[in-house]
Amino acid sequence: MKWIYFAVVVAALVISAASFPHLPATVAVHWDTNGTPNGYSSREFAALLVPAIMLALVVLFASVPRISPRGFEVERASRGYAAIVTIILLFLLAVHVVIILTAMRIAPSIPVVMPLLIGILFAVVGNYLPKMRRNFFIGVRTPWALADEDVWYRTQRIAGIAFVTAGVALMSVGPFVRGTAFNVLMVVVVIAITVVPVVYSFFAYRAKGASQ
Repeated sequence: MKWIYFAVVVAALVISAASFPHLPATVAVHWDTNGTPNGYSSREFAALLVPAIMLALVVLFASVPRISPRGFEVERASRGYAAIVTIILLFLLAVHVVIILTAMRIAPSIPVVMPLLIGILFAVVGNYLPKMRRNFFIGVRTPWALADEDVWYRTQRIAGIAFVTAGVALMSVGPFVRGTAFNVLMVVVVIAITVVPVVYSFFAYRAKGASQ
């Protein structure tokens, strides 16, 4: 699957090269929840920033299976691992396209597009989390989940449900709210994908220990 990772990076570089002559000297690279630009960079930085991040992640993701400790290996050929890596890279590619199009004044609506992209990312990641074996790199890696294989899989299932639910909420509600309402939505989403699986993992481990 590694060829797909590099293909996505190459696609980002091709987009940068093709669009570079049409980019203004200053490019917006960050926006507030209302879609107003509040962060800028040079066109050189904007053209290379996301592809550079993507390339760094490809190197990292290619290294993870090699450096995983015994008993907690990340399988290089795992469908879950490959799918999560691919969707992260595709998400970054989409963000790169949004930055380039906005700079060229072919402006997508940032408050609409970004919740949709993040929602898709969360939904896909959530679908594949339960397929991940115990490891130290991907998944909800609480001490209780890492200590017990059954608790690990139960935690990833709950995390998967939380991620998919958060993704659907972002896709269905996010494009229609702005400002404080969007911030509240994001707080709820963050709690759902972080606090809920961690708390569940603790109680699942305690319950299993009590039953033994």
